[in-house]
Amino acid sequence: MKAWTVRTSNWSRPISGRLALVALDRIGHPDFAQALLGEIDRVASFDHCTVFRFRADDADRLDCDVIDAASRHRVPTARRTSDLFARRFAGLDVNARHVTGGERDAVFVTQFTTSELPPGDYRDACYVRNGLIDRLSLLVSDGSRAAVSLNLYRSVRRGETSPSERGLLLDAAPVLAQAALRHAERADPVRTSTGIALVSRLSGHEALTPRERELLALLLDGHPLPSAADRMGVRASTAITLKRRAFERLGVRTKDVLLRRLAG
Repeated sequence: MKAWTVRTSNWSRPISGRLALVALDRIGHPDFAQALLGEIDRVASFDHCTVFRFRADDADRLDCDVIDAASRHRVPTARRTSDLFARRFAGLDVNARHVTGGERDAVFVTQFTTSELPPGDYRDACYVRNGLIDRLSLLVSDGSRAAVSLNLYRSVRRGETSPSERGLLLDAAPVLAQAALRHAERADPVRTSTGIALVSRLSGHEALTPRERELLALLLDGHPLPSAADRMGVRASTAITLKRRAFERLGVRTKDVLLRRLAG
């Protein structure tokens, strides 16, 4: 893994005026990541772009919001995977170590390949299954106990980010990171689940395991079982088992019965 710290106050390297214009112009707009992904293509080619906001409470527990996510040709990969990352893996990310104590003037830049991640569910679900080989990330603090990261991902077929491409992105790092920070301050987080709130209303939900609650929330959001399994990063057979056990704990046999219980 490679890492750099860029300070915006003393950064004087030139960047693409058009890239800066697009980054600043789309702040607060729902197509911020999509527009940025398209414009960055003039400098370096990436397949996906995400924006996350990390927050740490007084006990250093980490919360993560998905602010924006986009993929080439508007495929749903980034949106789907960012939701999974925020729910399950944010605490494992290298950026999680730099959320607190950061300076708003400093941009923490990292680049790593998928092979550099420790083997496990995080690497498999977020990188291997999506055919990703490389990520370049810009993290900037809001000056308190929160930070925003702008992340750019490369697919295996596109290959690793080259030193020259990385250099061009480093040139743009101050503007891109500050634009992402301001975008996160103005844009609402992506709310992908009302099912979590519904599960919490169920009598007996305390008996469910975290994975069973996660599956039920996705089912109540309208996801078919295969889609729910995909979002959780588990096999279809595992999702079937989780559903069966959850229904047994709640004393219901079907999703319709579950919905009637919620309605009543």
